[in-house]
Amino acid sequence: MAELDLPSRDFSAAHAAPDQPNAAISAFAALCAARFGHKLLTVFAWDAGDDLCARIWSNQPEKYPFPATKRMGPTQWGDAVLRERRSWCGPTRKEIREAFFDHELIESLGCGACLSAPVVWQDRVIGAVSVLDAEGAYSQADADELGHMTWTLIPALLAHRLENRGQQLPAGKETS
Repeated sequence: MAELDLPSRDFSAAHAAPDQPNAAISAFAALCAARFGHKLLTVFAWDAGDDLCARIWSNQPEKYPFPATKRMGPTQWGDAVLRERRSWCGPTRKEIREAFFDHELIESLGCGACLSAPVVWQDRVIGAVSVLDAEGAYSQADADELGHMTWTLIPALLAHRLENRGQQLPAGKETS
């Protein structure tokens, strides 16, 4: 496995762009496409305490629109990613069916494998990312690597949290 090389200049520019969270998450999605390949990538915000996740981004908005909520019931996925803060790999359709109620839609997109990882800030899961592709495309090592990449999503998820509480991030100052 090649060592992960996060393109810091790409992420710096993406986080500085005014189109948030789209710019930052799009940069993350491009990195995931290059590293793992994917047919579907979704990013969720989560407030600990319930099973309701808020989808804040998807590379297939016609099939997985955002913003939207999705109940992530008591499954191995929810236990691992949301409660135990561990990366999760579902390498086959069997795991996809056990983890996601919308498995038929997932499979209709040609996806039969999933990588998911929590986004952790101040010792709390504030969201998660799921990367999906053809059955057998991923391994647990890929899920672990994804887990080391999710820190780049922290600003987007914190901004989402502020905006949902009726607060806004301070406006940028114009420079000459």
